[in-house]
Amino acid sequence: MKGTELNYYRLTDDIYADDHRCLGDILDGEVVVDADLFTSTKPYTGSKRLSIQVDDGPDFDFSLAAFDVPIVSTKLARLLERIAFREVQLIPVTIGGKTGYFILNTLQKVSCLDEQLSVYTKWTETDGRPDRMGQYRMVSEVKLNSDKANGIHVLRIEGWDVPLVVSDKVVEEIQSSGIRGVILDRLS
Repeated sequence: MKGTELNYYRLTDDIYADDHRCLGDILDGEVVVDADLFTSTKPYTGSKRLSIQVDDGPDFDFSLAAFDVPIVSTKLARLLERIAFREVQLIPVTIGGKTGYFILNTLQKVSCLDEQLSVYTKWTETDGRPDRMGQYRMVSEVKLNSDKANGIHVLRIEGWDVPLVVSDKVVEEIQSSGIRGVILDRLS
């Protein structure tokens, strides 16, 4: 889709939906798996026997586990594979003993935060984190430069990888497919 300007949206879970479940840590047996392995935009190569424990069985298409790790149903996973197969990795996870769910590992990170329209602060020398100096410390209003995203459909923002960002092509498919449990906030 190079050359075609897309609009972008933050994809998050609808915590007010009837079928919303609070998901905790991702486990490999009894060991908690570092959430950064699924939010750093690097391919995951670890154990494929992952699980999340919940008291009440899941029935959702999208939710966030601990530390904002996206979890998707088979329905949403197939949709994302169809649109953005090179941009995502889908890792099977059982939730409350149920299969049919995947950790959505986003593989693209793009320097596309529009600093003129966004509201943010950056780490400074006085913050005591020299390893983070110059990086975004907080972004309270996110606006993207869609030209820099260059037609990518699923991404995280370089320097502020908290939000999961999707293109309007993904949004259209989500809306027409009846995907449940998502909130979409326009960023561009």
